[in-house]
Amino acid sequence: MKTHVFFSTQSFSRLLSAGRPAFLFALGALLVFGLVFTVPTSVAFAATASPALSNASLTKVFQHDLSWLNVQQTNLAKANDVIALIQNLIIQANNQSINTTALTGAPNNYQSQLATAKTLHDSASAVLSTHNGFDAGGNVTEPVAAAATVQAATSDLQNAHKDLVAAMQSLLKTVKDFAKANPAFFTKIDGLTVSYLDEQAWLTGQQANLNEANTVMTNVQNLITVAQANNLTTALLSDALATFQARLTSAQASDTAAAGILSTHAGFDAGGNVTNPATAAITVNTARTGLQAAHNSLVHSGDLLLALTLWRDTNHIPASSPVVPAYKLARQSTQTLYDSVKVELNSHVQGLLDRLNNLLTVLSGEL
Repeated sequence: MKTHVFFSTQSFSRLLSAGRPAFLFALGALLVFGLVFTVPTSVAFAATASPALSNASLTKVFQHDLSWLNVQQTNLAKANDVIALIQNLIIQANNQSINTTALTGAPNNYQSQLATAKTLHDSASAVLSTHNGFDAGGNVTEPVAAAATVQAATSDLQNAHKDLVAAMQSLLKTVKDFAKANPAFFTKIDGLTVSYLDEQAWLTGQQANLNEANTVMTNVQNLITVAQANNLTTALLSDALATFQARLTSAQASDTAAAGILSTHAGFDAGGNVTNPATAAITVNTARTGLQAAHNSLVHSGDLLLALTLWRDTNHIPASSPVVPAYKLARQSTQTLYDSVKVELNSHVQGLLDRLNNLLTVLSGEL
């Protein structure tokens, strides 16, 4: 059976930002890459192909090699992207005054091995492109030449594969050893990354609540207008709305400050990966303070909800009153806001726990 394994640059990037347990688990998963990406046994005979093979068998091997070539081309490209990630890891460690001597030679050694693999891969590509013994559709036209073509191509593909796997395994061992020697480094990076992602999600939810709060303002003000038109006193509602508006203004200011901090993402790159741990810590702590302050202001929407109920009960408004539709709309929107804000912080905390608990699964699934 044909077995090809892809690894993603995004997965490796997250791997570098993962905590030590997740990091080492993912390293093990990636290490399997070098063990399962094997030459398909069903067509291994291509390495010793002879004119005695049937045309159908030669065509099957040729098509397999073309498929293998495409898979390997993808893996080579992604393997090359890993170089920048390792260099970023070195920068992050240096920023924390961690000795990176064990890592400094890794990118060059890795690149050298990849270059050898690419040379062999390109050789296989040239052989398959020329397709001696085959027509443009991959059908055999000359069995002896076709056998030589698949034998040469399979050999080059297999040797390129071995070099690619060796490069990956060597790099993984180097980074794994570094991780073992510096466990606190990866734990810290993981915490910052998870906090940053979680605060981005918290910000999104909070901004939705701020929009809903503006709707509440409109609905309560409309209720006041309708109530006054029907000769009902509205002092209780007006005072509660004024207080709510002041708190909303404060919440918007705190949320805007947090949004600006997360948008600037000092200490993180655009993808949320840590580039400077000390600065990243300031970013997440300051943003969290703003988000928390906005939350604390918005949660007082419960006070407005209580005021609406008291106003209705005080005025003994009958179900037939023309004020009722406006009251129901104002109360419903306020209730919706209060329910959403009430669980906002809990969702924030749960989101953090979920990310931590699922980090290993996510990484494993992407590899």
